[in-house]
Amino acid sequence: MTRRLLSLLFCLIVPCMGRTGDTGTYKIDDYKVRLTPHSDGNVTIEYYQKWLVTGGHIPWITVGVPNSNFTIRNGKGAARNISSASEGSWSGVRVDLDRDYKPGESFQIWFSIEQSGLFHATDGEFKLDFIPGWYDRAVIGQLTVTMNIAAKIGDVKASPPPTSVEGQEITWVRKNLGQGQQIRVSIAFPRSYMPGLKVSKPTPSYEIPGLLPFLLIVTFFLLLLFLSRKGRRWTGSRGYSGGSIFYGGLGGGSSSGRSSSGGGGFGGSSSSCACACVSCACACACAGGGGGGAGCSKKTTHSCPLCRGRREAVM
Repeated sequence: MTRRLLSLLFCLIVPCMGRTGDTGTYKIDDYKVRLTPHSDGNVTIEYYQKWLVTGGHIPWITVGVPNSNFTIRNGKGAARNISSASEGSWSGVRVDLDRDYKPGESFQIWFSIEQSGLFHATDGEFKLDFIPGWYDRAVIGQLTVTMNIAAKIGDVKASPPPTSVEGQEITWVRKNLGQGQQIRVSIAFPRSYMPGLKVSKPTPSYEIPGLLPFLLIVTFFLLLLFLSRKGRRWTGSRGYSGGSIFYGGLGGGSSSGRSSSGGGGFGGSSSSCACACVSCACACACAGGGGGGAGCSKKTTHSCPLCRGRREAVM
């Protein structure tokens, strides 16, 4: 009984510790994000990306956005369809491409969203922090973040110092970002520019949600260890033996096509992949950085005594 219970727990809750991979490799030559805040506190965010496929193939991509409170407005270029792909603590969109792109081929996508829940209040000011979704497995040739502000530029505090300020536009430009590298930009201005805006208190730390997968993993293994020891006392057996659990094989980091997002305007976090044995087949849900290409397109190798026994019974 104890062995069967342990087998079932392994099938249902053992996380995939290895990172998983894209269907292809790629670099992002150009990445532009333009934010336009409105008086009601909503923010229009326009995204542009130019990808170069360097290996494998890319039929679709994902892009991390600040939080799940958004509405997709439009898309063009190679974007055939854009849909929300938010799941768990990750927020973002899936962009299905107009075809499957192969090595040496390049494509461009544009889309925009209406985003809420970005502003938080400080002493006499409204502040917006933003980290564009990053890519753990891709370098970015140039990343440009632009804020189109209705407030007087002299009343706006920008951090870090912007690359340029033209009219009502504040722009930051970074070149040659490495894999997983991120930038964070912030603006703050007097509350008088948005007198009717109501905001919630800011999240104390945008990194806190990233601890949840780790805590769940630790909890699961402690439970398994406890049951294993109890089983030895009950049956005199040597605990769990036999069967095989192989970790990894799909997509990790942002390459999996998933990421977790933090509070405020943040997108992206560390990688994890949780598997569940359903009808003797392993189904995976992955999480990673700010987005990826193709993502979880095939299943991991995952077996356990319970599943194997069911297959043998059928055969």
